[in-house]
Amino acid sequence: MIEQRAIQVAHARAQLSEAIRAANTISARHAEVHQRIATACARRDAAFAGLRSGELPEDVGAARLAIAKADIDDLEALVAGLQCEIAAAEQTRRVAEDALLGAEAALAHTERAVAIQRLDEVVVQLEAKLCAAIGERHRLAVEQSGGGFLMLSRAWVPSKPLFDAITAGVPPMPPAR
Repeated sequence: MIEQRAIQVAHARAQLSEAIRAANTISARHAEVHQRIATACARRDAAFAGLRSGELPEDVGAARLAIAKADIDDLEALVAGLQCEIAAAEQTRRVAEDALLGAEAALAHTERAVAIQRLDEVVVQLEAKLCAAIGERHRLAVEQSGGGFLMLSRAWVPSKPLFDAITAGVPPMPPAR
């Protein structure tokens, strides 16, 4: 089960990586188009300046203005379309991020569940050994006292952490490292 969860995490990471790459590609294209708009605006402004100064004949200046305006209009339409693509790419990236977080959380949950199961197996084994040792301790104490009735509490007393865990539900503290 852990392997399946790890594969899901790897798959989610790959999807996020692809979503980031796609978003970056679209953002770069968006920046490139904005640069092209700035260049077209500069051509337009130069055509205006050339017309005003008389440097350009009216027909040449008007043609340059028209071409620059057409370029700007086309590029701005392209930017509008890219805005939708950017929004979609960002949404895809956010979904991929959420999927990765979910896959990582599921993996961590599965790892904890496996660790708990393994600890449960260890506890069962240790409890069986503890109970056998307590029983043997009690049997030897009965023999030592002459063979009559002997309360378990006179033969064995649990440690305070064990007593608190059983009677008060207080988990024992892990040993200091």
